[in-house]
Amino acid sequence: MEPKTGSIVNYYVIDTSMSKTATKKLTQEQALQLAINELAEIAPAGTGELLLLQPGEYDESTNQYAFHFVRQEQGKDSLVYTLPGLFDVKIDALTGEIYSSGSTE
Repeated sequence: MEPKTGSIVNYYVIDTSMSKTATKKLTQEQALQLAINELAEIAPAGTGELLLLQPGEYDESTNQYAFHFVRQEQGKDSLVYTLPGLFDVKIDALTGEIYSSGSTE
């Protein structure tokens, strides 16, 4: 307030209806589909089959889903999972934005 005239110079509106913590809007299934779409973009050609290691862990502190995929190859007698073929994708649970993605290759 202006001291001499008493007129309002500045004011703030506080929205008490908004939660102070982020809340997820995407379901785990929606986030998984976004992660798969991202993998289709970032995985090198000839990557082969990828196996989902974890079903999309939700981290409340960051409001993100984390998906971890590993490359799966046919070995001599069984399937082989190669850690140099590990892909991580993190999805913002509120916006669906890809927070980070990448491979260990």
